[in-house]
Amino acid sequence: MQTSKQVLLERQLSDVQTVAHVGIWQYLFASGKLIWSDETYRIAGIDKQYVDARIDAYIAAVHPDDRGKVLAMFEQARRGSIQPMLEHRVVWPNGKVRELEARGYPFVDQDGQPAMAGTLADLTGVKRSRAALRALSRKMINTLESMTDAFYMLDNDWRFTYLNSQAERLLLHRRDELLGKVLWEAFPGLIGTRFETEYRQAMAQQRAAAFEELYVPFLSCKELRIFPSREGLAVYFTDISERKRLQEIERQNAERFRLVANTTTDIIWDWDLAQDRVWWNEGTRNAFGYTPDQIDDGIETWARRIHPDERARALASLLKARDKGRDDWHAEYRLMRRDGAYADVRDRCIFIRAADGSAQRAIGAMLDVTAQKRDEAERAEAEARNRVQASLLDKALDAISATDINGRITYWNKGAQRLYGWTSDEVMGANKGDLIVADRAAFERAFRKMLQQGDWTGELLKRRKDGRTVCVEAHLTLMRDDAGRPQSMLCIDTDITQRKRAEREIEDLAFFDPLTALPNRRLLLDRMRHAVATCRRTGRTGALLFLDLDNFKRLNDTLGHDKGDLLLQQVALRLRSRVPRASDTVARHGGDKFVIVLEDLPAEPAEAAAQAERVAEKILAAFDTPFQLDGHQHHTTSSVGVALFARHSNDVDEVLKWADMAMYQAKAADRNTIRFTTRRCRSSSAPASSSKQTCATAFSSKSSTSSTRASPTSFRWCNAW
Repeated sequence: MQTSKQVLLERQLSDVQTVAHVGIWQYLFASGKLIWSDETYRIAGIDKQYVDARIDAYIAAVHPDDRGKVLAMFEQARRGSIQPMLEHRVVWPNGKVRELEARGYPFVDQDGQPAMAGTLADLTGVKRSRAALRALSRKMINTLESMTDAFYMLDNDWRFTYLNSQAERLLLHRRDELLGKVLWEAFPGLIGTRFETEYRQAMAQQRAAAFEELYVPFLSCKELRIFPSREGLAVYFTDISERKRLQEIERQNAERFRLVANTTTDIIWDWDLAQDRVWWNEGTRNAFGYTPDQIDDGIETWARRIHPDERARALASLLKARDKGRDDWHAEYRLMRRDGAYADVRDRCIFIRAADGSAQRAIGAMLDVTAQKRDEAERAEAEARNRVQASLLDKALDAISATDINGRITYWNKGAQRLYGWTSDEVMGANKGDLIVADRAAFERAFRKMLQQGDWTGELLKRRKDGRTVCVEAHLTLMRDDAGRPQSMLCIDTDITQRKRAEREIEDLAFFDPLTALPNRRLLLDRMRHAVATCRRTGRTGALLFLDLDNFKRLNDTLGHDKGDLLLQQVALRLRSRVPRASDTVARHGGDKFVIVLEDLPAEPAEAAAQAERVAEKILAAFDTPFQLDGHQHHTTSSVGVALFARHSNDVDEVLKWADMAMYQAKAADRNTIRFTTRRCRSSSAPASSSKQTCATAFSSKSSTSSTRASPTSFRWCNAW
């Protein structure tokens, strides 16, 4: 039976954890549950019986002196304010104390709940050896300054943050002349060259790069290796002008002399491909503890000492270079020393080929860059730690500020500067409420809630420096002093302008016609229900005008639907101009049909009908002027049906049906006409309260070309009004 892909991946992940001595975990905030891998259990020294472990199970294993900061880490993770990284101790059941490092990263689980996943590594061995490594590093620093490549560090704003002595020499500038300066300003000759292209791509794509290029202002050729990080770029380079010159000379000298002249590092190897024998110089003894005869059995002996994670890649790249006819090969990988530890090495070789192109020998040079990389890592870690301690909150995208309990600003990060426009110097000590709060009452309510509950989250309206307002999602947290008294307030503001805009756009799509921007049928029905409810409450009358364009189908058939759409848009504009009251509604019912809802008409039906008729006549008059449809002049008319409704008109669909019926009566009467419909009692002598009284639909008419009409005052209104 074949192993499923999921099971295989789980086994592979377990193997990787075991080899790397790094466990993985997940923390589900909603349930408070921790989920651990087998390696995590082993590293923490906790029995695997805690399958569904919770925080208290882990806290019990933490060293008593470290429990406070571990609990604080979990709380920070739950609030999502940082991505936690914490070193702490645990006590195994046998009493041994182990040094651990926990790292975490936020994510959203399959139920949409916030969670945190991370790793747990055992640093005990690292801690014990760190002092010895630092001592060795101090002894090596002078050697590194004189023997390793030149290198410098750039921050994300392209400013120099570090240079070594080799960099000073090759760049022809002292450190104090370059530190803090922008690369492109200090060396304008880089602009527009491959240097600028590679640097910017490495920064933007967060990928390492290596290349050789001539720097014209210095008339020197440089070999560069660029390594990006979140803090910027680390650039390693050497002046290879001499090497380029020697390459020209080596064509005139003996083969081995050229190769030796081109190999200037400590560890030299010579691979005889025909015999599969590798010769190493004495540098292997100093660097890795091997005597040359201990690793001369062939290329496989070398390959077995490469770290398992990098072995296949390094060997494959060497064989590919050999088989593809390349002149040289280079790679970086980890090589096992005799004591079992791994060293970081930079390796390269040159192939010597026969006349047919087949590789005969490869002569290479290997450089142990472990100390260099460790020094780089420790330097980066120290710089990162200092930056985190000094400006962690400055890196947040959200606007983060702090005030004392009286509202005076005591902290203002870069995110707040970006969002509100004031710099930290401008706002320090100012009253936050006077400066940026736009809705003082809402802010004071939130402040009181925070004092009662310890924190508060919600939406607030705040003011920018330029006077514009911005809606933010604010998270207020009360900070107390050692005695428990309110001391200060931390505020994290997230700009939700885009989210609000998206909500408005969604609302527009749901309630407005995309072609004419008028309310659609859904919003129309809602406005109708509101109008009917208003009539019921006030006793006044409303009217619904149902308008249909005459001969609209003929326009679509002859000039095309694009002209038809243009006509509908122009009709919508004219209708809005003829119905100016904000309380009235102009909507598109669908196709070439429009509906107008008139509210707050007189309670007397005849007066209400007269006002509705005047609006209907304005609408018919709006069609007297031809429409301009992309150079085509188009004449059209409309037919209007009118239905009144009052406090006893409960059925909105029925009112629409009455107006629709009246509209079709207008169309039947040669179009360009107004028709009224109302419910009329069949027996005028029946008392108002008679249960036998019935109503029927009656129509009255008005044409735009007619000088007379049936007066609305002659309508007989039933007691439904």
